[in-house]
Amino acid sequence: MGVFLVAGCDSGDAKDQPVILDRSAAEQEYRRTAETLTLPAGATFPGALPKAEAELMYEPGYATSIAENFWICAWGKEWLARRENDRPAAQAALDRLGEAPRTAFLSKHLDAAGRRLFAGHLAKARAGDPIGFRQYVDANCTA
Repeated sequence: MGVFLVAGCDSGDAKDQPVILDRSAAEQEYRRTAETLTLPAGATFPGALPKAEAELMYEPGYATSIAENFWICAWGKEWLARRENDRPAAQAALDRLGEAPRTAFLSKHLDAAGRRLFAGHLAKARAGDPIGFRQYVDANCTA
């Protein structure tokens, strides 16, 4: 997952050139993705992608990954908050987290090591161990 700047290179064949999105197109990708994802009660998606200090171009899928990671974070936080005092809500959150491996973020944009790490967090959570998702939330989720 990442943002990159593009220098002008021309191989002569437009179909060989990567598709690059400007901020407006990336914002549209973000909103389209967010509209497909259900968050826990009281959680809302940020209204826009994180602000950049400079004018950037975006890879297709970057904004989808941002929205899907926010979704994972929201359900991870929900599971951590509910796991000891509201078992049905905690199980619902864990069920949602079980859907995460099918997201584009995890299935396409995260490397194999990252996917294995997430699978380990999910396995630990299913066994009642919060360590993996606590680490994920602390490392990947804004306050």
